[in-house]
Amino acid sequence: MSDHHNNPSDHQPHVMPLSMYFGVASALIVLTVVTVWTAKFMPEVILHYTKMQITPTISIIIAMLIACFKAALVCAFFMHLKYDKPLNRLVFFSGLFFLSLFFIFTLADIMTRSDTPTAGISENMPEKFKTLTERAPTPVWVPAWYGYDNDGHNLSHSAHKGHAHKDGDHKGNDHKSGDHKEADH
Repeated sequence: MSDHHNNPSDHQPHVMPLSMYFGVASALIVLTVVTVWTAKFMPEVILHYTKMQITPTISIIIAMLIACFKAALVCAFFMHLKYDKPLNRLVFFSGLFFLSLFFIFTLADIMTRSDTPTAGISENMPEKFKTLTERAPTPVWVPAWYGYDNDGHNLSHSAHKGHAHKDGDHKGNDHKSGDHKEADH
Protein backbone atom coordinates (compact mmCIF):
# COMPACT_ATOMS: atom_id res chain seq x y z
CA MET A 1 0.00 0.00 0.00
CA SER A 2 1.29 3.38 -0.82
CA ASP A 3 0.97 6.13 1.72
CA HIS A 4 1.67 9.02 -0.60
CA HIS A 5 -1.46 10.99 0.35
CA ASN A 6 -0.29 11.57 3.90
CA ASN A 7 3.22 12.58 2.95
CA PRO A 8 3.83 16.24 3.91
CA SER A 9 6.17 16.70 0.95
CA ASP A 10 3.18 16.34 -1.40
CA HIS A 11 1.69 19.59 -0.08
CA GLN A 12 1.44 22.20 -2.81
CA PRO A 13 1.27 25.79 -1.54
CA HIS A 14 -1.36 28.03 -3.06
CA VAL A 15 0.35 30.28 -5.56
CA MET A 16 -1.64 33.23 -6.80
CA PRO A 17 -0.97 34.73 -10.21
CA LEU A 18 1.08 37.91 -10.32
CA SER A 19 -1.89 39.79 -11.73
CA MET A 20 -3.74 39.17 -8.44
CA TYR A 21 -0.80 40.53 -6.40
CA PHE A 22 -0.49 43.60 -8.62
CA GLY A 23 -4.26 44.15 -8.52
CA VAL A 24 -4.35 44.04 -4.72
CA ALA A 25 -1.24 46.26 -4.50
CA SER A 26 -2.75 48.86 -6.83
CA ALA A 27 -6.01 48.78 -4.84
CA LEU A 28 -4.00 49.40 -1.67
CA ILE A 29 -2.25 52.37 -3.26
CA VAL A 30 -5.54 53.87 -4.46
CA LEU A 31 -7.15 53.31 -1.07
CA THR A 32 -4.17 54.98 0.63
CA VAL A 33 -4.69 58.08 -1.51
CA VAL A 34 -8.42 58.00 -0.70
CA THR A 35 -7.63 57.64 3.02
CA VAL A 36 -5.33 60.67 3.02
CA TRP A 37 -7.85 62.71 1.03
CA THR A 38 -10.64 61.69 3.41
CA ALA A 39 -8.72 62.59 6.54
CA LYS A 40 -7.21 65.85 5.26
CA PHE A 41 -9.37 67.40 2.56
CA MET A 42 -12.88 65.90 2.63
CA PRO A 43 -14.38 68.29 5.24
CA GLU A 44 -13.27 71.35 3.26
CA VAL A 45 -14.48 69.96 -0.08
CA ILE A 46 -17.90 69.03 1.32
CA LEU A 47 -18.18 72.45 2.98
CA HIS A 48 -17.26 74.18 -0.28
CA TYR A 49 -19.76 72.32 -2.49
CA THR A 50 -22.66 71.59 -0.13
CA LYS A 51 -22.21 74.24 2.61
CA MET A 52 -22.48 71.40 5.16
CA GLN A 53 -20.01 71.34 8.00
CA ILE A 54 -18.53 67.88 8.63
CA THR A 55 -16.37 67.55 11.68
CA PRO A 56 -12.86 66.16 11.32
CA THR A 57 -13.90 63.32 13.63
CA ILE A 58 -16.30 61.98 11.02
CA SER A 59 -13.67 62.14 8.31
CA ILE A 60 -11.19 60.32 10.54
CA ILE A 61 -13.77 57.61 11.24
CA ILE A 62 -14.31 57.16 7.49
CA ALA A 63 -10.54 57.04 6.97
CA MET A 64 -10.25 54.36 9.66
CA LEU A 65 -12.96 52.28 7.96
CA ILE A 66 -11.00 52.49 4.70
CA ALA A 67 -7.85 51.47 6.60
CA CYS A 68 -9.70 48.44 8.03
CA PHE A 69 -10.69 47.43 4.50
CA LYS A 70 -7.06 47.77 3.40
CA ALA A 71 -5.97 45.57 6.31
CA ALA A 72 -8.55 42.98 5.28
CA LEU A 73 -7.11 42.95 1.75
CA VAL A 74 -3.60 42.43 3.10
CA CYS A 75 -4.73 39.63 5.42
CA ALA A 76 -6.82 37.88 2.77
CA PHE A 77 -4.38 37.95 -0.14
CA PHE A 78 -0.85 38.68 1.05
CA MET A 79 -1.16 36.57 4.22
CA HIS A 80 -3.20 33.97 2.27
CA LEU A 81 -5.94 33.78 4.91
CA LYS A 82 -8.50 33.53 2.13
CA TYR A 83 -7.02 30.18 1.08
CA ASP A 84 -5.95 28.97 4.53
CA LYS A 85 -7.60 26.45 6.84
CA PRO A 86 -10.64 27.68 8.78
CA LEU A 87 -8.88 27.00 12.08
CA ASN A 88 -6.07 29.42 11.18
CA ARG A 89 -8.61 32.09 10.28
CA LEU A 90 -10.41 31.48 13.57
CA VAL A 91 -7.16 31.89 15.53
CA PHE A 92 -6.30 35.10 13.66
CA PHE A 93 -9.72 36.70 14.10
CA SER A 94 -10.03 35.63 17.73
CA GLY A 95 -6.72 37.40 18.39
CA LEU A 96 -8.13 40.54 16.77
CA PHE A 97 -11.32 40.18 18.80
CA PHE A 98 -9.49 40.02 22.13
CA LEU A 99 -7.23 42.90 21.10
CA SER A 100 -10.35 44.94 20.36
CA LEU A 101 -11.65 44.17 23.84
CA PHE A 102 -8.52 45.72 25.34
CA PHE A 103 -9.03 48.84 23.24
CA ILE A 104 -12.75 49.06 24.02
CA PHE A 105 -12.27 48.86 27.78
CA THR A 106 -9.39 51.33 27.67
CA LEU A 107 -11.43 53.76 25.58
CA ALA A 108 -14.40 53.34 27.93
CA ASP A 109 -12.15 54.46 30.77
CA ILE A 110 -10.53 57.34 28.87
CA MET A 111 -13.77 58.68 27.40
CA THR A 112 -15.38 59.02 30.86
CA ARG A 113 -12.60 61.25 32.19
CA SER A 114 -12.72 65.00 32.28
CA ASP A 115 -9.91 67.32 31.28
CA THR A 116 -9.53 68.71 34.80
CA PRO A 117 -7.39 66.85 37.33
CA THR A 118 -10.24 66.94 39.87
CA ALA A 119 -12.70 65.11 37.63
CA GLY A 120 -13.51 62.52 40.30
CA ILE A 121 -14.82 65.11 42.75
CA SER A 122 -18.52 65.07 43.38
CA GLU A 123 -20.65 67.42 45.42
CA ASN A 124 -21.43 64.67 47.97
CA MET A 125 -17.77 64.22 48.96
CA PRO A 126 -16.50 65.56 52.26
CA GLU A 127 -14.47 68.77 51.87
CA LYS A 128 -11.33 67.08 53.18
CA PHE A 129 -11.47 64.54 50.33
CA LYS A 130 -12.07 67.20 47.68
CA THR A 131 -8.78 68.92 48.45
CA LEU A 132 -6.70 65.73 48.38
CA THR A 133 -6.26 65.82 44.62
CA GLU A 134 -5.33 69.51 44.61
CA ARG A 135 -2.30 69.15 46.91
CA ALA A 136 1.15 68.85 45.46
CA PRO A 137 2.90 65.59 46.30
CA THR A 138 5.34 65.77 49.20
CA PRO A 139 8.86 64.59 48.36
CA VAL A 140 10.19 61.79 50.53
CA TRP A 141 13.88 61.41 51.39
CA VAL A 142 15.11 57.84 51.04
CA PRO A 143 18.60 57.18 52.43
CA ALA A 144 21.17 55.52 50.18
CA TRP A 145 21.84 51.80 50.47
CA TYR A 146 24.94 50.56 52.15
CA GLY A 147 27.86 50.87 49.75
CA TYR A 148 26.43 53.87 47.85
CA ASP A 149 26.75 57.58 48.46
CA ASN A 150 23.78 59.98 48.46
CA ASP A 151 24.20 60.64 44.73
CA GLY A 152 23.79 56.94 43.91
CA HIS A 153 27.43 56.24 43.10
CA ASN A 154 28.76 52.83 44.00
CA LEU A 155 31.50 53.29 46.59
CA SER A 156 33.25 50.04 45.71
CA HIS A 157 34.03 51.30 42.20
CA SER A 158 35.83 54.44 43.29
CA ALA A 159 39.19 55.56 41.96
CA HIS A 160 41.01 54.55 45.16
CA LYS A 161 40.70 50.86 45.85
CA GLY A 162 39.41 49.97 49.25
CA HIS A 163 37.98 53.34 50.25
CA ALA A 164 36.14 56.21 48.66
CA HIS A 165 36.96 59.88 48.72
CA LYS A 166 34.72 62.81 48.10
CA ASP A 167 36.00 65.96 46.50
CA GLY A 168 37.76 68.07 49.08
CA ASP A 169 38.57 65.25 51.56
CA HIS A 170 42.24 66.26 51.58
CA LYS A 171 41.87 70.00 52.09
CA GLY A 172 45.13 71.59 53.03
CA ASN A 173 47.09 68.51 52.08
CA ASP A 174 47.24 69.14 48.36
CA HIS A 175 50.78 70.07 47.37
CA LYS A 176 52.12 71.48 44.19
CA SER A 177 55.35 70.25 42.74
CA GLY A 178 58.26 72.11 44.22
CA ASP A 179 56.62 72.69 47.62
CA HIS A 180 59.14 70.38 49.32
CA LYS A 181 62.52 71.85 48.57
CA GLU A 182 65.50 69.80 49.45
CA ALA A 183 67.46 71.05 52.38
CA ASP A 184 70.79 72.69 51.55
CA HIS A 185 73.77 70.68 52.72
